[in-house]
Amino acid sequence: MGADEEYARLRERADAALATGSGDAAQAAADVVRWCREHLSPDDPELAQALVRQAVAASRTGETAEVSGRVAYRFVLLFEEALALQRTAFGPRSEVVAITLALYADCLRPRDPLAAIAPLQERLTLLWNLRKPLDADVGEAACLLAQVQAQASLLLSKEAARQYQACLDVFATLPPHPSTAAAWSGRAELAEATGDLETADLAYRRAVEITKALTQEPSTDLAVRLLGAARVASRRGDRGSAASWYEKALEVQRALSGDAALDVAATWFSISLSTDGSRALQASREALRSAGAWLQTGTAAALDDRRREEVIRAFAAYADRHLLGLLTMECGGDEMAAVSAWRMRLPDLLSRPWRLSPTPHPAERELSTVVARMATRHQARYQTADTDNRPGAAGEGWLRHGTELRWLRARRTELEAGLRREARSGRQAEPLAGEVLDTARRFLGSDDRFINIVRVADAYVALVVGPAEEQTAAVALGQTAVVDEAVWRARAALEGPGRAAAFRDVAPRPIGTDDGDAPHVLARLLIEPLLPHLAGCRRLKVALDGPLLHVPLGVLPAGPAPLLSSFDVDYVTALDELAGPNRADAEAGPDVVLAAPDYELGRVGSANPDSLFQPLEGTAEEARGIAELRPEALVLTGRDATKARLRELRSPRVLHLATHGYTLAGAPPSDPKFMNRRLRGSDSSLAGRYDNLRREPDLRSGLALAGANTWLEHGDPGPAAETGLLTVADVTGIDLAATELVVLSACDTGVGEITAPDGHVSLRAAFLRAGARAVVASLWKVPDGPTRDLMISFYRLLNQGHGPAEALRAAQRERHAAGDPVLNWGAFVCYLRATNDADGD
Repeated sequence: MGADEEYARLRERADAALATGSGDAAQAAADVVRWCREHLSPDDPELAQALVRQAVAASRTGETAEVSGRVAYRFVLLFEEALALQRTAFGPRSEVVAITLALYADCLRPRDPLAAIAPLQERLTLLWNLRKPLDADVGEAACLLAQVQAQASLLLSKEAARQYQACLDVFATLPPHPSTAAAWSGRAELAEATGDLETADLAYRRAVEITKALTQEPSTDLAVRLLGAARVASRRGDRGSAASWYEKALEVQRALSGDAALDVAATWFSISLSTDGSRALQASREALRSAGAWLQTGTAAALDDRRREEVIRAFAAYADRHLLGLLTMECGGDEMAAVSAWRMRLPDLLSRPWRLSPTPHPAERELSTVVARMATRHQARYQTADTDNRPGAAGEGWLRHGTELRWLRARRTELEAGLRREARSGRQAEPLAGEVLDTARRFLGSDDRFINIVRVADAYVALVVGPAEEQTAAVALGQTAVVDEAVWRARAALEGPGRAAAFRDVAPRPIGTDDGDAPHVLARLLIEPLLPHLAGCRRLKVALDGPLLHVPLGVLPAGPAPLLSSFDVDYVTALDELAGPNRADAEAGPDVVLAAPDYELGRVGSANPDSLFQPLEGTAEEARGIAELRPEALVLTGRDATKARLRELRSPRVLHLATHGYTLAGAPPSDPKFMNRRLRGSDSSLAGRYDNLRREPDLRSGLALAGANTWLEHGDPGPAAETGLLTVADVTGIDLAATELVVLSACDTGVGEITAPDGHVSLRAAFLRAGARAVVASLWKVPDGPTRDLMISFYRLLNQGHGPAEALRAAQRERHAAGDPVLNWGAFVCYLRATNDADGD
């Protein structure tokens, strides 16, 4: 093969790889450059062309390089070399240089818009000198420069406006051109950003007019400009015009992508905000239908974490808008219940849709391991710096830490994307699916009621669902601010004076504990309005929202006695759980009781009396009492109560964990410096691991296991203990596929942050999501002795054949009848995943 034939073959291969986006494009382009350097003179224009080809390929990889001590993107260095050769060969004012500058700017713009301005300015000057000042290419170049300036910085908005006007001046006497529409649209965006709504309105109208003149076909550009006109009309208070513009944009969007599209759902939502009455209600209904249809396309599998959070928040807003419309028009109790249930399962539909399948997917086991390892790496962020004093050890540790975390994140993304692609949520994804409500009703007895208390706009509403269709009602409970304030005060009063420690409490601000009437105030807000709808009812299946998740509804007074004296209160996460799928296909293992861990495991020297987790003597007695009732149980105490032993478990039928719990959710502690000093020990040069836990939402709640104090105070508790803390993220790594009951006999295990993307981030929620069919958790710090007594009574009742929820209620009623204060027994609640068969009553 001759040299020319070899070069032609290499160039053809590189061009094909670039055109198709092939992964070997960079190597193919580099082979062309290597051939040119070996066979051509250093100033040959063909080398410049080869360098441009390699630069375009390198811009797609983000590879960096160093030349003469300067580190930059490789494509930047290649473009600069190519331009230098072209300026020598063709002169500084040439068409070839202008073309290369345009390609250079295209590659720079996604990574560094500010840097892309210089080549675009040079290109505009070149074209102005090469062509007539009013040439169409000059106008197009001015428009492109303005777009990049506007994208790069608000400080360049005036210069961008000047370039847009230069573009419009060029095309003033020419036929309609895409750059004219883009310039008007750009001017409109700048005016909108500065609040000049009159100019923005005129500019958007001109952009729409020219876009339509260019083609009658629907286009993304037309939809964007119609939406801009709608936004401006809405901001000007002209809701009628806004709705009209939105409807025109919607017509274009539906023609482009159909109804199962995010932008279509968003525009329906905007129409609902711009209208009133039945028209607004129908628009919000259509927004929900589009959202549900999109969820079933599987497109969510391609979203990154940030975008997924945005979508969950948007869909929650659609649901809230529709619920408000139904409530305002006093219609659709069943529809309100269905939409509310859909809103509450959004985190699972978008983040964990495979959890809705009846059987676990094989990839879940590896995903659980990866997530748990990520949690460990986040917790152990300072491990090497603490334990290895070799020169350079800290740097090595950071490098290993960062490398492993990057790999773990990539693998998690890969596994989750695969699971989402295979997930088939079906009717679960449809927010208006009446079948969900019909199915749930089949599991409601004649004396059962499902109560879902939700926040709608600035108020709380209770949706009361009975077994018959006519038994659905929406009951207004009060303004959000009023109810939330009552919730926090009641929680503080129930926990007792001086016990609501600031670093554990999730209240948005400190709440006093001297208001003994607070539980009665909350009961008047929440319980009394519901009583007329509960005539003849015995069992309540309750799903709560917001801060209400942190108050046990059953202990609130309903007359002279607490609510649980008159009703059996079952807690579920959503309406769906009344008929939730049973995933317990695997055979359950023996019961496991973990209690009284050695928090000082691995400590050198005497125990620190100021350590965060002090011994709980009652938990050892609790474990012995449970072991007597369940002699087949595996009991792990002291140095055996480690995270490693928990990871080895394979679906114990019952998992009982008696230890300290913690939550760092909500506001920071009142004295964070003092807390940090406690957890750092004497070496204040080390960053506090307490701070490290607060950085990640799923590390902010956990249980203390063996070695917890040692690790928190920067010791090494050993490989079996790991960090000594079982966090929300760590729970993912435990096999609970066939587990019937998890008992979290610890403080604050039902408390956590409530966010739209993640739902309720707490240990209770984590164990339910991991597969447990029932979870008993606490909502405040319970004294050691009373906890032991309550738990032994609970297991005695379990052995008598009661289901978990009924056994807990019966044990709590015994304590109440004996005059025991609510502090000692009221904190525990039992949450069920599928109450139709999990409770066994």
